[in-house]
Amino acid sequence: MATILEIFGSSHQEHKVPSCRDWQLKPNHHDHQGGQRYVSPTTGKCKKLVVQSVFPKGDEVKVNDQSAKSSKLAVWLVENPPTSFEDILQWLGRWAWFALALIWPFDRPEYTGHYKPYLLRYWGQLWAARSPKEHSTRVNDLEEKPLPIPQDKPGDTTDITRALYPRLLMLYNSQLDTWASCDDKDVLIHHPYVAISYRQSDFFKRGEDEKGKIVELEQKDALVEKIRRACLGQGYFAYWLDFECTGASMEEKNLDLYRIADVFRGASFTLITIADSQDDHSLGGWKSWGGRVWTLPEALLSPRMRYMVGDGPVAPVTLRQLANWAYEHYDEEVAIINGYSGKDALERLQRLMLLKNAIWRRSSGSITTPQTGEKAQVSQETLVPRSEFTAYPAEKVYALMGFFERRIMPNFLETELQALARLSMANDSDRIAERMVSMLPPKISPSACWYSDEDVYGANLWDVEPDVQVAGITKNGALVLDGCHAAAIRWKGFPDVAFLSKMTFKRIVCGSLPYLSWEFLLLGIVLVPFERSSGIAIIVISLILLLVSPKLIVYSHSGRVMLAQPWLIGVKGIITAEQASKRLYGSTKSSFPQTFYTASGSEFAVPNEQAIRKGDDSQVTLASGPEWAGNVYTLIDTKSFTIYYFRAERPPTVCVFTGREGGLGRFVLCSESCTINELHKETVLRMPSYISKSMWACDWLAIGGLDPPSHQVPIAEQVQIPEAPEPSMNPIVRRKTTGNTFLWWTLFTVLLGFCLIPSVHAASSPLGQIYTQAPLDPISLITLFFDDPEKDMLDRKGDMTLLTCFGLFANPATVWREYYSLHIGQGLQYFNPLQSITSTVEVGQVHRYLMSLSGGYDKTGMVVRLKQLKKRQWLPTSFSWEYCVIRPVVLAALISIASLSLDFFALGSLGALLFGQTIAIVKSIADGPLPSAGKETEEQSNVFFLANGVTVIVKAPGELFIEATSSRVFGKARAPEGWRLISTVLFMGGILLVGFSGMLFRISYLVAHVIQAALLVYAGDKPLQRQIVNRVEWVVDGNDIEKPLLRRRDTYVWVIKQIRKHPWEGFEWLKTWNLASGETFNYVETLLATPDGPCLENGLIISEKT
Repeated sequence: MATILEIFGSSHQEHKVPSCRDWQLKPNHHDHQGGQRYVSPTTGKCKKLVVQSVFPKGDEVKVNDQSAKSSKLAVWLVENPPTSFEDILQWLGRWAWFALALIWPFDRPEYTGHYKPYLLRYWGQLWAARSPKEHSTRVNDLEEKPLPIPQDKPGDTTDITRALYPRLLMLYNSQLDTWASCDDKDVLIHHPYVAISYRQSDFFKRGEDEKGKIVELEQKDALVEKIRRACLGQGYFAYWLDFECTGASMEEKNLDLYRIADVFRGASFTLITIADSQDDHSLGGWKSWGGRVWTLPEALLSPRMRYMVGDGPVAPVTLRQLANWAYEHYDEEVAIINGYSGKDALERLQRLMLLKNAIWRRSSGSITTPQTGEKAQVSQETLVPRSEFTAYPAEKVYALMGFFERRIMPNFLETELQALARLSMANDSDRIAERMVSMLPPKISPSACWYSDEDVYGANLWDVEPDVQVAGITKNGALVLDGCHAAAIRWKGFPDVAFLSKMTFKRIVCGSLPYLSWEFLLLGIVLVPFERSSGIAIIVISLILLLVSPKLIVYSHSGRVMLAQPWLIGVKGIITAEQASKRLYGSTKSSFPQTFYTASGSEFAVPNEQAIRKGDDSQVTLASGPEWAGNVYTLIDTKSFTIYYFRAERPPTVCVFTGREGGLGRFVLCSESCTINELHKETVLRMPSYISKSMWACDWLAIGGLDPPSHQVPIAEQVQIPEAPEPSMNPIVRRKTTGNTFLWWTLFTVLLGFCLIPSVHAASSPLGQIYTQAPLDPISLITLFFDDPEKDMLDRKGDMTLLTCFGLFANPATVWREYYSLHIGQGLQYFNPLQSITSTVEVGQVHRYLMSLSGGYDKTGMVVRLKQLKKRQWLPTSFSWEYCVIRPVVLAALISIASLSLDFFALGSLGALLFGQTIAIVKSIADGPLPSAGKETEEQSNVFFLANGVTVIVKAPGELFIEATSSRVFGKARAPEGWRLISTVLFMGGILLVGFSGMLFRISYLVAHVIQAALLVYAGDKPLQRQIVNRVEWVVDGNDIEKPLLRRRDTYVWVIKQIRKHPWEGFEWLKTWNLASGETFNYVETLLATPDGPCLENGLIISEKT
């Protein structure tokens, strides 16, 4: 039984705990010891990382490239002409390999303008969230271990009212000559008090046993007696001392710690109590006091200060005196002193960071190390007896928070990093945590990699302008970031990079001919048994074409490269810029851009001192030093044509744009920790900010730690996530598999065979004369120029339906007309006055339809209303002369002529033409997504000013207009290259067979297209009323057509009356968008202010009708 289960698998494996999850939140199972892993940008699944290396070890591979073999072989064949017999054999062998590579032309790279995306997101729960609407597991922790604060105070808030007086003071009763604690508000507000600052270890020691506790009480009494004498001597009858005025319970201690900054702000003065020392001026006591965490905030927050050394007199002291006597780092802290004494003006963030660094340098009683972020195992019982605040792991953060506008409630269960992140989220204007993410410390922590006090580039925290926001923090101490732009880094090899180059018609033809050579060869082989001379001629032509194909392909790629497809390519080790360029551009003879070394983008960067700003190649030697062996990597950016060298513990697989500094962007390079769903910072590079525009925006990302050891439980096991629903179509994810390639090739072969069936059948037909002459006369090619009426028909009639298949298009490009998108600013501009929005149409089909609206009108205003379709329209919803009569009749006439004349070439040509265009039509109908907006919500009005004085107001509910005219849900921005090539080959095969057909059919084919074009022009000369465009119904409201509108100012008046819902709604948009000058604006304002409204007479608006 066990053997059977081992062979076939047990059904219980379905319930196996997942190791991680993919981008669809589906569980993955893999070995935790299988090496570094990453999320594939093409499939969204977790895979084992394959790294190319200059000196590969273990699972690493040699540096390689995957550019098109046909292009690289073509370059080699042209550059290495044979000069000997051995060279001829080698050249012919590579030429045969090159010829075979031409068989499959479809897997060519495409230029998208974007890097490969990072598809995964942080799907876990937040430990502490910025938004109160988000669930925080910290709330559950507080329910299990309630935060000790008084019951009448909120436990997780930053809005507790700041105190104007302490919760408790020690007051002197002159009648009884005694001191007693008092917490009566009405009494406390009438007593000015003195705040005491001291260092505990200078005056008493904690007792561990009974004898020690007795000694501790005696030492405390001596300190208290000294302080009381000093207060009375200064004329004050109230003081605040921590171990006397903080509560006995943990609830009261937390509240006192939250408000301790207010205690020192509200004191009349702070009495600094220094232990007497044997050295001159008691400098040892001063240094001891100045080295405590809390003494610096106590001094800076106090309005005035006095000091007392031992039993000496009380004397005033200034901040500058304290800096000389008590502070070790005077040169670093003098800026803080000058800022608080009014000598120098410091920016808020700069002052806070100087304070943070100063507090972090001082000794703490905390039980955790600041940099580790490991949670201390403490209990409430062990914390209660402490009278100072040294039991808190985040003590330094609580000391710092007194300088912030918003504070956080102390919690002894959180680490220092968690508290710092919460403090940063509470004070969003400072964005400390967001800035730290972009910093590169000399050594990156394995657990909390986002934390950084230093930067190897020499930048300060306030120099960084963050572009992300912290959404929360995880239980592991990782920051969860929102608003990131990220790109995947490719490590398995150099890709086949697509280029945008200067293409001419000659280069396009030369680049297309080699890939048709095999089709011509196959056609010739098929024709040989039936038409020997024609078949042999075609075979000879195809072989000659194969021989000259290397030269043709090299010439087609010889245009100047303007842009390259953005890629981030990683290599372990050092490769030079010349080697990288050879890998990237080795398959082209183009004038490609030079790859530069970075001038200041990495820690190895060395700027060139010449006239052109670029990096010096000496950084290659610097990065190749033996001290960096095994940890130096190369990153090539094809967007900016720049190469970077950096150090890292692991190869980073994700590049995240987080901010700007010094004129460049800060890009955090991270490795992926799939089991804990976090990214780990490996390094930070300074790259051009503009490349972030080519990175896809992504969901939440967690910047935190590394994967736990294999024996620990991964987060995917700890967190139970329900099965994710089927995701919506993601245009970023493209699957390239062997199965899909085989399917495409099989389909292409079948379709090509379909085109050749009429040729085989024609061998037994009465058309025997075809072998004597087979002229490809230009009749079938002339018809290509009769496509303008068909394009106008598609623009006017909206979306194609299955009825569109019953007719012949003159040009194969016409049927793909719906696949077209416009850049912002390229399409028609529209105005939404009530929303103060202006933009342009991005859908080419909608743009052309709106342009055609002005064809049947002149100086007219019209209202078009949009309606959402309930289902996909495969069949037409209204009668159309073009689709229902003209094109079907012409097609029926051609089929009749071909059938009656027994012209099988003609029938084959018609079959190929119809099949080719049907592929495009069905694909277009299937790709048209239904807009999701358009619910019965507030109606929006959008105004177009078109040609011929035509003004169109498009009214649509909700966001239906935005989805109909923008690229948000537009599914036909780019025609699918595979399907387009197949339909084009079929169409051109049909045109070829028209040339082989009889003279009667050729003349009929030409005359039919001329007649069809004329009828389409005549039928199209009518105003539009109702059409379906981009899966939305556009209806011209006949009741709201206003004509004529002879002047533009009259048009403005008509538009405002149509769109505004209340008389008081303004029309300042005319000035905002520079549509009306002062005179025109006053004219419109005057007419709209008329009580009865403007009147229209003879196409002009007048204020009063006589």
